[in-house]
Formats: sequence, C-alpha cells, structure tokens
Amino acid sequence: MFLCLGVVLFQVKYTVADLESLHKSLRKEILTKSEELHTLNAEWAYLNDPARLQSLAQKYLTLSPIRGEQVIPYSELKNSGLGEYDRKKLNSIINKSSSKTQRSQP
Repeated sequence: MFLCLGVVLFQVKYTVADLESLHKSLRKEILTKSEELHTLNAEWAYLNDPARLQSLAQKYLTLSPIRGEQVIPYSELKNSGLGEYDRKKLNSIINKSSSKTQRSQP
C-alpha cells in the first residue's frame, strides 16, 4: 500500500510541476502579447493622429474644399431608383466645376 501511495504521490508531484511550468510559460506569453498589443495601440494612435493625417493629405492628395456649385440636388440626376441618371448633364457639371478649379489654381 505504501508503494502504491508513493507511486501516486510521485506522479502527482511531476504532474503539478509540469502544470506549473505550463502556467509560467502561459503567463509569460500573455505578458508578451499584452506588451505587443500596447505597442500596436501606440503605433495606431500615432498613425491616426489628425495633424499627421492632415499634413500627409496636403502633401500627397490634391484635394480642395467642396464648393457650393459642386453640390447638386439629387433630383437633378434623374435617378429612377435603379442607378440610372443623365450622364451628359452630370459630365457637363463636372467639366464646369473642373474648369473653374483649373482657372482658380495658380
């Protein structure tokens, strides 16, 4: 009986040691992932900084504020509900606004 109890105790001891080792490695992995997540959140905050995005937009995009004449009522598109509209009228409006933009740019 003492021999059986000794074998069981031996198995339990090494099982607990294995589980403690696993627990320690999992805690270490969780800490590593948490630090990685913290770093990624900091990078994301930097990349999405409004001042940085504005300077990049001004540097790489040729955007200008929307003018009133660029906005037309939806009813002027003659939308039938199926995505059909008067392409000629829309193109003429686009051409008018782009020619005004080209004249106003230095």
